[in-house]
Amino acid sequence: TAFSSSRRSRSSRSRRNSRSELGLPAPNEPPTWQVVLASAADCDACQTFSEGLENFHTALGRERDRVSVSEVQASDLKDKQAAIWVIDPLGNVVLRFEPEINPTLILQDMKKLLKLSKVG
Repeated sequence: TAFSSSRRSRSSRSRRNSRSELGLPAPNEPPTWQVVLASAADCDACQTFSEGLENFHTALGRERDRVSVSEVQASDLKDKQAAIWVIDPLGNVVLRFEPEINPTLILQDMKKLLKLSKVG
């Protein structure tokens, strides 16, 4: 399925569900879905994903106006871990991915979320 637990970490989902609790960026105006790369200096997978952020955004197709992509330093976050976060327009953390994941899998999940979502 598109939301396979083997591809993402659920550990933070039950304990933290708000972007502000993690120190992630504030929602945009107007509110949009956010894909946030929290990168670490020693993370090769983060560097690779960072280089493809623009292509990732373009690959969203006609839905790309509903999504913003950004990068922050993991050291600025409360848990200090490199990760890729998906945040809904209301500021809730929806998904967390390890940086080593294939970006195509994140793209599939994002397209499904955007299709089902009535917000943003």
